[in-house]
Amino acid sequence: MFSIWVRVNDLPEIVRLADPLPHFTRHASLPGPIADKLRSLDSIPALGAFNYTVEARDAERAVELVSEVIERMRARARFAHSNRHIVFSSEVYVETEDRFIELRVPDRNAAIMSLVTEGQLLDVIPAKTYAAERHAIDDALELAAPLNSGGLAPAISGAWAALEALLTDSQDSDKKEGKVGAATHAARLVACSWPRAELTALSYRIDPERGTGRELSARLDVAETNRDRSQIIADQLRNTGQIPLLRTWRLPSDAAAVTRMNRLLANPTGMLTQVSDYVEGSLRRMYRCRNVIVHGGSTRGDVLDSTLRVVAPLVGATLDRITHAHIVLGIEPLELATRADAAVALASDHSMGPHIVDLLGRR
Repeated sequence: MFSIWVRVNDLPEIVRLADPLPHFTRHASLPGPIADKLRSLDSIPALGAFNYTVEARDAERAVELVSEVIERMRARARFAHSNRHIVFSSEVYVETEDRFIELRVPDRNAAIMSLVTEGQLLDVIPAKTYAAERHAIDDALELAAPLNSGGLAPAISGAWAALEALLTDSQDSDKKEGKVGAATHAARLVACSWPRAELTALSYRIDPERGTGRELSARLDVAETNRDRSQIIADQLRNTGQIPLLRTWRLPSDAAAVTRMNRLLANPTGMLTQVSDYVEGSLRRMYRCRNVIVHGGSTRGDVLDSTLRVVAPLVGATLDRITHAHIVLGIEPLELATRADAAVALASDHSMGPHIVDLLGRR
């Protein structure tokens, strides 16, 4: 059990809206030690503080739970026509452990780095011409924006809307799978992007002082792209089944990655299909949660939190590949999904199939 104090710097209609609440205390009525701690957070005087007792495995998780309460409070406050807003300090005081922790919604790791690597992150044109040149990917990124920092319900419903908008067409409604077919397409894209990502990460974990590490590191140093680095590691594993890894706290995780890549190289289509099925199962669970939210009007339940924690990185990876294909290759989302389907089917065909690092293309 953790006792957490959230300092309030500004609050509209404090007498009517905050004073009657059992978990709110004016600054003048706070216990002396708590008041001293909260006073050190900001230079301006505090109005008071909210106090929550939360059960969690550690203080960081307890603060995450409190941050969700604060976000719901802010969401309600947006419906009050007031010139004043609720302002909280950026950190909370965990009385149980006598320390401060940053107050923020936990990062759900939905990253779309293609916008950064291709220099497109801030490439937004003026509003008058934006509508004419706006691509469906722009709409999808806007829908999925709550993934990292929004509430559970907007994040899940927006993320699914983004996938459905990009990876379904008018004919899908006539098929047995319907709109949930977007989960199948997205899962194929994630599965096909996985090998290069894992192999690239391994390429930066080579120990040049062990075994063939010196020669392997020399080859990696002259590689111009991550694609080339991942192919070097793939070829090394195909020839020897092992690579010299740095002996650090990450060694067990790196060794597991090597095992996964060896299994992939031994049976590409089988492993890619298996991974795709895992991802699709998670995305279908998100679809069911989205239906509960949109059609059932319910935003409660532990299943929403656990589902979003799993699918957020998967949705981010899907949108990242779609964005990259659009910017670099000029390929539309459904065309990319078709390419992924063909790549999985042909991955085990060494004469006709693509290299394991080129499942979605060489670039």
